Amino acid sequence: MLVELPVNGIPSFTDEFLFTLQARGITPILAHPERHSQIAKKPEILVEWINKGVLSQMNGTSITGLMGERVMATAQLLLTNHMVHVIGSDAHSMKNRNTNLTSAVDKITKLIRQERAQQLLFVNADNIIHSREVDILEVRDIQYPSANSGVMHWLAKLWK
Repeated sequence: MLVELPVNGIPSFTDEFLFTLQARGITPILAHPERHSQIAKKPEILVEWINKGVLSQMNGTSITGLMGERVMATAQLLLTNHMVHVIGSDAHSMKNRNTNLTSAVDKITKLIRQERAQQLLFVNADNIIHSREVDILEVRDIQYPSANSGVMHWLAKLWK
C-alpha cells in the first residue's frame, strides 16, 4: 500500500500505523520520502522503517532536479544508500509531471550500477504489482557525500 506522510511532519502514530498494516499482511510503501523535510534532515527515520520491512518509492522527477536541489540531493543520498526500492512517476497529467521517466532512468543508471537500477526500475515494480516479495537490503550506516562547497556544503549541514 502506498503511504504518503503529511507535508508538515510525521504523525506520532506513524510507527504504529505502519506496524498495523504489516500485521494485516500489507507492505507499506512510503511515497517520495526524498521530498519530506524531516526525512531529509534525519534519514535515519527512514532507515528504521526500512529495517522493519517498509519499502520506499522515489519520484523520478526528484532525481532530475525538477523538485529542487535539496530534493535531488536527498534522492541521491537515499539511492546510493539502498534506501529506495522502486521508482515512480508521481504523474498528475500528461502535460505536467507526466509518466516519462527517461531522464530519471539515465541519471539513476549513472548514479548506481546498472543491475541495481534495473532492480529499482523494473524488477521491484513487477514484484509489487504481482504481490511478490521485494528484497530489502539492510541499511546500517548512511554514507554522506563529501561537502566541500556550494549546495553540497549546505546540504551536508542539513543532513547532519
